[in-house]
Parts: sequence; C-alpha cells; structure tokens
Amino acid sequence: MIVTPENVDILNRQKGMTLLSLVTCYPERSNQFRLVVQAKQIYD
Repeated sequence: MIVTPENVDILNRQKGMTLLSLVTCYPERSNQFRLVVQAKQIYD
C-alpha cells in the first residue's frame, strides 16, 4: 500500500498477528510517499 510519510498507524502492532513490514520511499528518490509491504506469519 502507498501511504503518506505521516501515516505511521499502519505500522502499529496487531493483536494476535505477527507481521513483517518493509517500508521504502515512493516514487524512487522521492520523499512524497511510502510504499509499505506487509507479510503475515502463517503457522502450520
């Protein structure tokens, strides 16, 4: 998802879930937005 730099709520912990979040600037070489990619841990 693409968010503004001020939108840090997306990185808050989620109760009962283990998440990995990767954050980078978007578009490349710009500080206008952040691209956030999240992965949820799955237990077998």
